[in-house]
Amino acid sequence: MAASTRFSVGDTFGRYVVESLLGEGGMGEVYRALDTRLGRRVALKFLRKDAELSEDAWALESSRMLREARAAAGLSHAGIVAIFDVGELDGTAFITMEIAEGEPLRALVGGDAPAARKIQILHDVARALAAAHQAGVVHRDVKPENIVVSPAGAVKMLDFGIARGLERDTDPGALTLEAEPAESMFQGTPAYTAPEQLMGESLDARSDQFGFGVVAHELFEGELPFRSDKGPAALISSILADEPKPMTRAPEGVRDLVRRALAKDPADRFPSMAALADELALLSIENEPAPEPPPPTNLPARAPFPAARALVLVAVLAALAAAAWFLFHREKPVDGAPIAPAPSAAPPVKVAITDLPLPTTDSPEALVAYREGVQAVRDASWTTARFAFERARKADPSLALAHLRYAMVAMDTEDLNASREAYRVAFLLRASLTDRDRSLLDALEPFLQRDPPDVAEMRRRFADASARFPGDAELVYWEFFPIPQRNPAELLTFTERCLALDDRYADCWQIQARALVALGRHEEARRALDRCIEVAPTAGDCMFDRAAVEIMSNRCVGLEEVTRSWVAREPDLGRAHSYLACSLYGQGRENAAVRAVVDTATQKLRASGFQVEALTLDFGFAAGTGDFESALRIARETGVVGDIDHEAGPTAKHVFLLTELGRTADAGRVAQDFLARQTASLRSATTDCIVDPEPSFYAAAHRAGLLSEAERVAHRDGWIRRCVQGGDAAGAWYGAYALPATTPDEAREALAAMPPLPSRRDDIAYYRARSAAALRGKVHFLAGDMEAALPDLVEASSHCGMLLDPVHYLQTQHRLGIVRETRGEKDLACAAYRVVLSRWGAAKDSITARDVARRAKALGCEPRREP
Repeated sequence: MAASTRFSVGDTFGRYVVESLLGEGGMGEVYRALDTRLGRRVALKFLRKDAELSEDAWALESSRMLREARAAAGLSHAGIVAIFDVGELDGTAFITMEIAEGEPLRALVGGDAPAARKIQILHDVARALAAAHQAGVVHRDVKPENIVVSPAGAVKMLDFGIARGLERDTDPGALTLEAEPAESMFQGTPAYTAPEQLMGESLDARSDQFGFGVVAHELFEGELPFRSDKGPAALISSILADEPKPMTRAPEGVRDLVRRALAKDPADRFPSMAALADELALLSIENEPAPEPPPPTNLPARAPFPAARALVLVAVLAALAAAAWFLFHREKPVDGAPIAPAPSAAPPVKVAITDLPLPTTDSPEALVAYREGVQAVRDASWTTARFAFERARKADPSLALAHLRYAMVAMDTEDLNASREAYRVAFLLRASLTDRDRSLLDALEPFLQRDPPDVAEMRRRFADASARFPGDAELVYWEFFPIPQRNPAELLTFTERCLALDDRYADCWQIQARALVALGRHEEARRALDRCIEVAPTAGDCMFDRAAVEIMSNRCVGLEEVTRSWVAREPDLGRAHSYLACSLYGQGRENAAVRAVVDTATQKLRASGFQVEALTLDFGFAAGTGDFESALRIARETGVVGDIDHEAGPTAKHVFLLTELGRTADAGRVAQDFLARQTASLRSATTDCIVDPEPSFYAAAHRAGLLSEAERVAHRDGWIRRCVQGGDAAGAWYGAYALPATTPDEAREALAAMPPLPSRRDDIAYYRARSAAALRGKVHFLAGDMEAALPDLVEASSHCGMLLDPVHYLQTQHRLGIVRETRGEKDLACAAYRVVLSRWGAAKDSITARDVARRAKALGCEPRREP
């Protein structure tokens, strides 16, 4: 490590331990460090204070670095380095951020990398800048040194140190900045600086286009587009007056795009960086070979299955006889699929995913793994498929279809980065894909290469692909992806089309069942899921949904039957054991019996890496049996797992339990601590707003006196805007007003703020229906409207998943008992009170338990029965 640097290996700075020097410049140092609180590696950035630097100059540099943090912290995009923390310690300003693995784009400038790869890199840079502009930030220093490319081709934008905020009231393509003082005119790197920036004029997001155009020109041509051999003054003069040098090594489409980006007048450039990115996405490389295999009319013979899958195939074939009766007696026969061919047209040749031609490869291992992955997709076992396609692409890195299919199944995870990187590799290798698979690649581009993903465009492209290949069941399936954004009637239509083409496509049976559940047709949903399990015995997702149907139907005995069968099929699956524990708890079995299953479940969950899920189940059992001290100890353990982005749910349970125990100050401190450690990516990625606890954390901090009322309202309103912008306006009211409400005044405020949209039940996803009902019931109850509260409280208390959220479930039973009591329904009130007392009767610290005990005694209810 250089002698001039501030830290050596092993030195500590707050909670960070320095591991190595990543880089240093004239004013700063960046280290690789370990964040000991969260257990992750970060890049730790400091300023180096020059002895000759005046205090004013030092203050200016510090403010610029902190501006970088503020500008980038609000950005959430796979192509922008994430900011984790920013602050000052012992007079030293610092930023911690994601480590960008790879090499600067400078290493590729003028090199012989394929044109397709360069275009993909430029496309990713454009998307990242478009996301920054949409968030109200212009970079102002776009250059190869601030772009890092990973070995897999992923792009990261760095260094927002001179970024500036934009006016948010106008089109992001034309947002303006006030002109800066003359001394700051040359902030940035002159060779990449737009004419209007050099002239000190007002700037907007199109100024980044100019720097982007210089980068693109240099990447292909190996030189700057303007004269740079006579020093900085001549360079600036050239930028202001000269036309850019002609491009000779770039495809024609790239040349046209760069010429427009380098226009002197911002009005002559693209209207926005997003528009520029769209143009790049459409570019094709004319000299790239694209061999076309013959269409699959005579499909090749299937290669033998691996021996390990032979028994699965036998089981699937044996299920065909049982399937015949079910398909014949279905309420809606699959023959009724709406998009049928014209009467004069021949029916399409039905093509299952496992009947598609196999890719060409010299690696037998890659082919075996690929074939296994495709079968797993048809069997609705996406985890198995993901591992299989990963083996296939490692065995043959040139196998484009393995990368593409890995990208598809990785879309099912919370983090899309792995999916996007695999897609980029497939894109670079697309010349080896068939016409059908290139259609697949093209259809996925709007979702995987745009931020935010353009779902509507992806669906349009899949519809076009499905029309071109009308017998292809997989293309029909992808027409209705992502599932939660489709209404149940649409899902039934699509799944019937899919099953008409391939009645062994397990995912289509699963999605059909979800649509039927959403329509309240639970018995039909059970039959669809049973069929899914018949055709694909390894379809773990179908077993999971089968259990979920029993939970939502409040059939705890049926849940036990399903989960015991699930455990027999997948004995090492912790989730199966956890749902078995739910069924036993819901039936009121003895605590010792439930505890034994919980112990097995948590052991298997931890062995599989699901630490937070294991802690959540442990917490649920402790809290659900009145062992509050153990529950609080478990809740505190969640904070040391080192996964802040998955900690919100468990932390919310911690806060809600402390509130139930009357420990308002402690609840506020826990909430405030989480908010202080919350990452920028989590803060900006508001999803499923109906259960998002962030506004509840602000409310808890406010009740504890740690946050002013104005601050709480400002945070809440900002959170609501993010929900609405993310397309979840229906869930915003629940998360912002109903979930945090604990007093009559807060309930009345919530009812006054309730818009027509979220009050309609069909605007809420079916799997959140009971959560929504519990929140509506709570708000009406607290506001004193018992009649309005009753139906929602009845609905919210009718399920078998109470072990996963016992505090809210037992509070709901308490409210239901009070409503029954006010209606003179003694037996029903006592029944609700007994549910609470059977779990919390011995818990003296619980506000709910104390009130229930008092009411049950006054009402003359029979004594409780402890499990």
